[in-house]
Formats: sequence, C-alpha cells, structure tokens
Amino acid sequence: MPLPIPVTLTPTTTATTDSYSITVKPGTTQMKATGAATPIVGFNGTFPGPTIVATKGRTVQVTQTNGWTENITIHNHGHKVAASSDGHPTDYIVPGASKTYTYTNDQRAGTYWYHDHTMDLTGAHVYNGLAAFYIIHDPAEDSLGLPSGSYDVPLLLQDKQFNADNTLAYDSNNNIRHGFLGDTAVVNGAVTPYLNVSTHKYRFRVLNGSNARNFTIQLASGASFRVIGSDGGLLAAPVTLTSLNVAPAERYDLIIDFSGAAVGSSDVLTNTDRDNPSIGDLVQFRVTTATADTSTVPATLSTITRYTSSQAVSTVPLTFSQGNQDWTINGLLYDPARLDVFSTLNTIYIWELNNQSGEMHPFHKHLTEFQVLDINGSPPPPEQMGWKDTVAVPSWGSAHVIFKDETFPGTFVFHCHKLEHEDHRMMLQESVTQ
Repeated sequence: MPLPIPVTLTPTTTATTDSYSITVKPGTTQMKATGAATPIVGFNGTFPGPTIVATKGRTVQVTQTNGWTENITIHNHGHKVAASSDGHPTDYIVPGASKTYTYTNDQRAGTYWYHDHTMDLTGAHVYNGLAAFYIIHDPAEDSLGLPSGSYDVPLLLQDKQFNADNTLAYDSNNNIRHGFLGDTAVVNGAVTPYLNVSTHKYRFRVLNGSNARNFTIQLASGASFRVIGSDGGLLAAPVTLTSLNVAPAERYDLIIDFSGAAVGSSDVLTNTDRDNPSIGDLVQFRVTTATADTSTVPATLSTITRYTSSQAVSTVPLTFSQGNQDWTINGLLYDPARLDVFSTLNTIYIWELNNQSGEMHPFHKHLTEFQVLDINGSPPPPEQMGWKDTVAVPSWGSAHVIFKDETFPGTFVFHCHKLEHEDHRMMLQESVTQ
C-alpha cells in the first residue's frame, strides 16, 4: 500500500504565537493492505498523529484534550521547555480534561516528536498510536537548498504484532526483559508500504518510534546515502554511509539520491538488525517519474562547537543494571517523590553512563540536548558528533555525554527509552536550579 504521509496541522496565529488544539481519542487506520482497519488511540484519532511544523524562535502552544478513558501526559521529545510543559510522567491530563503546553522553540531546527509519557503506561500508549512528528524550521537552514516540500518526507519506523482480526497485540507483562518486539514492520502506520519517487534527491526524516526495537537500516541495492542530521538538527557536514544504526527514539535525517536512477527501477529501505523476531523490508521506493533537481547538499551544513571534558565541573556516574527482575539506574527505581541528581543552570556536566547488563539501553535526557564524548572509550561515529538527546549505551559498555542545562529550572526525568524498561521504573529525576 502507499506510504501514508501524516497531515500537517494549520495553526491559529498571532504576531508571536502559533496555537493548536489536539484531542487524544480512539480511531482506526488501515495498517494492512487487506482486511479490517486497525483500532488505535491517536492524536485527533489518527496514526501517526498530525505533524506540527514550527519556526525557530516562534512560540507554539498546543492544547491537548483527553478524549480517552485513560490518563495521558504529552512529552515533546528533544525540547528545551519549562517543567510544566515537559510532559512529566505524573503531570496527568485526566479523561475529559485539557492542558496547554508551551514550546518556545528556542533551539536548533530539527526533527523532533511528541508522544505520551504517562507513568507505567508509556509503552502501551505509544504502541497504540500516541506518536507524531514535531519539526522545527529555521530560515538559515531553509536557505541551504536541501530537498524540501514533497521531497522532504517523514518516516516513523515501528514494529507491531497483529491478531487475526488486525487488532494490535500487546502484553507488557511478557516484555519486561527485552522490551516489546513485534514481528511486522510498520512505517507511518502502514505495513511495508511503497513510495513513488522522482529522479530527485529526497530528505527522509527517520524516527525510530518503536517500543524497544533497534533498526539497522540500509538500501537493498547497497547504495550509499548521506546523513545530514541527528536528534538535535543538522550535523556540521554530511556523512556518507551504507548502513545506519537507529536506536529507539533516535532521529536521523538522510539524503537518498534517486537523480541517477532509471524510471521503472526501485530500491528498498531494509532492516538488518538481528533483534528477534526479525523484520526486513521497511519501505519500497519506486522511481516513477523523471524531474529536474535543483536541490543541493552543501559540504558545510552547520556550525557545531564541541564541548571539552575540561569544561565540566563534575562527572555524574549512572549505572544501568538489573536486580530482582527490575531494570534500575544506580540501583534505584523511579519514585516521583525523590530527587536523584542535582544540576545548576548554565553549568557544564559530564554524565558517565555505565551499562552493567547484556541489554543495550537507549538513554534519553529531558530538558537539554547533549554531545556524546565517547562510546566504550572511543570517539563516537561521525553521525553522532552533532547534538543528541538519545544515545545507545552498548551492553556491558559505556558512554560519556556532556551538556549544559539552560533557561528552565525544575524537575526533569531521564530514563531508558525502551518503553517497557521505562514503564518498569528505569527512570530517575534531575533537579535543575538557577
């Protein structure tokens, strides 16, 4: 079936602010090409939810109404926001109520996403449809001449398991150890769809929105592609690869160039990761039309000033492990009444992430983007040399990240982004003061 493209919402605008109203409610979507539509719970009853396109420096307000039967709370992943708008796990919107979130968009242009973050229920809620793109544009980036318009395509990668009647199967209690792994690839809410493309460069905004699955993506033809952005926006320069690892919650912006392809040819974005049950093909690209291509991919994309270890005032050790069947950080389970790490605004810190387990853990920190200093003692690969908010900490390995919290004091969480690990309290709290 054709690749669905999420609708982009149109805001109500004032001189300074774009406002949106969204209702979380049940709906259906045709995930499989045949058979019944699949029930979901989505933003405006759709899956994926509608895309919000913001402009750097221009405020967005989103009023989320809970038209469902369960508590929700919405996290704008990767955003620097006040604690009251961060989607804290216990900052519930109860059924029938509404909450307005304010996003100042005082950060780099990039591919972000908003999703449910309810304590103990994030896995089930995201799995059932509460995930959507939030994209920030910047006139400076727009002037680079990168592929845009219909050549700028979001790709939400997930895995699902279906019952015989096309309803979604999910049992969190059986997925505590590894996190939920489905047996079917779903991209933008459709099972292994196809996209008709022209002989043109395309920008694909790849988001791993799965509960726990790691994707290792490549083109079936073996052709290379260029990575131009990661979680926190454009890299300093394009990185040419033939294979890319994308951990849960990570985003990468790719340029795939079909300008030299013959009309009638095709290629497939596929997954080669060994997670079991394995899934392969993700989306097929069918070259159907010839067109002139005036887009460019500059050798220099942005300026990224790297922090150095000597700038940090301290190093905070965080150890990921398992005990009594619970995943923990520093031996602790999440307690919303307890503060675990203390930081001061505009101060540079290193967090030392030690993984004392046989599971990879995608670590996500709220409030600020960070830079990866090293993974297992070695410099990160070039595609991870930009700004990040999620890093895959290898099993029995380590990573060091460096950051500076800015603008907003308050209480913010950090956690493993395997959603079943998060739901079983592999999450702690950072207290940020001025």
